[in-house]
Amino acid sequence: MTVFEPLDRVSIAKNVISQIKRAMEEGRLRRGDQLPPEPLLAEQMQVSRASLREALKVLEVMGVLEVRRGSGTYIADRPRLPTVDPLLFLLLLQDGDASDLVEVRYMIEVGFTRLAQARLTADDFDRLERSVNDLRRSVAAGTATAEEDLAFHRIILEATHNQFVIQIGNTILELFRESIGRGVKTFPTQAVEHHEAILAALKKGGAQEIEGAIEQSYEFWRDTIAD
Repeated sequence: MTVFEPLDRVSIAKNVISQIKRAMEEGRLRRGDQLPPEPLLAEQMQVSRASLREALKVLEVMGVLEVRRGSGTYIADRPRLPTVDPLLFLLLLQDGDASDLVEVRYMIEVGFTRLAQARLTADDFDRLERSVNDLRRSVAAGTATAEEDLAFHRIILEATHNQFVIQIGNTILELFRESIGRGVKTFPTQAVEHHEAILAALKKGGAQEIEGAIEQSYEFWRDTIAD
């Protein structure tokens, strides 16, 4: 009994990807499993090796597959950042307008910050304090960058200890990297103040305070920068 089945000749690469995805969903393929050798896999699916390679390359770029030289092709053993973030491109290609994406950022950021609040450790708070201080020094020197602003939010994201949330949150933050960078250069003092307010709300621990601090930062960013 084979894992795969013959394919129609229409959208062959897409169907190869769909079969691998389905096998993973159904538990027939798991993290770390090795795929059959390419000739056997092509025979099972009844596709050309060229079409098969095209599909496998897409999955490798997405971070789903891992090619180990001299060994074979495996389902990725552990989560890793893909070469290309497919969710990022999906969001960029959607028909919705910019205000829809801005609302998505607000919803996601409030959600992951409230989740992180219950899980933040003393070390996490120390890292957040250092991040705010680093940004404050860079602002004073006139060298603040988007990465320094994003670092603060990534610390909060990592404190959720939820890999799904971290991946989605990082995608949303990356989507707005350019406008976040523009904001920290155009309104550097406000960027520091917003981080300070969010950190103070996290220390206080109330959901209302956290949402209020994020909303204040979000509204300023939306009204003065995001457009």
